[in-house]
Amino acid sequence: MKVASATVSVPIEKAPLALLFFLAAMGTAASEPFSVSCESDAPVTSYFATFDMERKRVVFETPPTNPAGDQGINLLSGEIDPAGQGADGRVAFSLRTSSGRISLVLDTATKRMIWPGLEPRTFRPALWHRCTFGPARSILSFRNRDPVIRPTTVRCNEAGYMYFTMDVESKRAAFERGAEGRTFEGRVSGTRSNVTDLDMNWGAPGRVSWDRGSKILTIADSQGGPDKTLVCEEVAPRTMIDRYDARF
Repeated sequence: MKVASATVSVPIEKAPLALLFFLAAMGTAASEPFSVSCESDAPVTSYFATFDMERKRVVFETPPTNPAGDQGINLLSGEIDPAGQGADGRVAFSLRTSSGRISLVLDTATKRMIWPGLEPRTFRPALWHRCTFGPARSILSFRNRDPVIRPTTVRCNEAGYMYFTMDVESKRAAFERGAEGRTFEGRVSGTRSNVTDLDMNWGAPGRVSWDRGSKILTIADSQGGPDKTLVCEEVAPRTMIDRYDARF
């Protein structure tokens, strides 16, 4: 699976009119991805979906049932149905699973996620879950209920794009290697002047420093050799949409 990060422009009139008004009221441009946080009933369970209306992509995620572990985590990608965007603001989409596809509908007018029922209706009626709309979730928010609000992403054009995303407040960090799509996690270990230090987990501990002033990223050699320095730049923060088609 590959990480998709390019931005593609399409005529704005192709989006449902009701959805355009909703996004404008939310302070989000129609061309920008957005996320919803929804809650199921009995048992109460939170889940998230991030939408890119222009590229017709969706990423669906559930956080762990226990914050201390990984049980209950799901990460699914899918597509928005171009024919399923009605003037009433409903957005039909489907998610890929190991056993096939799941079809859902996001109703932006009532702020609900609709899980269509299964026939006969006595087997499972349609489910309507309340949702809260907001900006696209950061790639650092994966596995966490509380979103990362102000992350920084650094892109290095070295043998294909490399991305480091970091957030000083939550101490979270992540590394992605372009088309390879693999993600490594880490933490912010400290800050000094314009420098942010990261402890990364490459399978073995690693140290990285980002100097915002000089735009130099330094990767310490774990074997005691010379450090590697890269000239990098800050770009738009990576979101969960950038994990679409990513390999895990």
